[in-house]
Amino acid sequence: FGLECALLQVTAAAHGVAPQQLLSDGKPWDEPIPVAALLEMAHPDLCSQFNTRWKEGHRTFKVKIGGDPVIERNATQDLSRRLSEILRIRARTEWTPCAYSFRFDANRSLDPARTREWMNDLQAAGLPVEYFEEPMRSMEEGPTPGVPLALDESLLTLIQGEHWEASIPNAVRAFVVKPSQFPSLEKLQE
Repeated sequence: FGLECALLQVTAAAHGVAPQQLLSDGKPWDEPIPVAALLEMAHPDLCSQFNTRWKEGHRTFKVKIGGDPVIERNATQDLSRRLSEILRIRARTEWTPCAYSFRFDANRSLDPARTREWMNDLQAAGLPVEYFEEPMRSMEEGPTPGVPLALDESLLTLIQGEHWEASIPNAVRAFVVKPSQFPSLEKLQE
């Protein structure tokens, strides 16, 4: 995979095009791909971290949650409060409201009830939640009404099955694709 990526870069440079154009049958690639800026939940000054990422041009922010029981205990309300404060500060300064969103990655450490609690608290704080990346170990653990989901770790397993599209839960809004998990660029394109 690494060798193929390097070859793709060299070939694209030789033809004076972006690598993604070679992967899209030469069609122009006009759509920007939003890259999420990581916000560290335990960072002592989440507001300055957010402002730095904002000035860099990020409008999508990823927050890692779950996994640490000590942090997890009161984390939802604390994080909601801290992120809401960022948005209030932004509203009082030079910031012009535009599309922004938050993605939350629980690393498969929550159960359905805890996932709903997170979602309720974040919505109550007025935060735009794009999705939760696989908050639960298995999507079969139970429904999470009102919680938009993204598939990450289980995506590779899921696509191995026949008619895999039919087994995607209705709440799935996105796929988090990690190209290095695929054996080749050809498999990634499939």
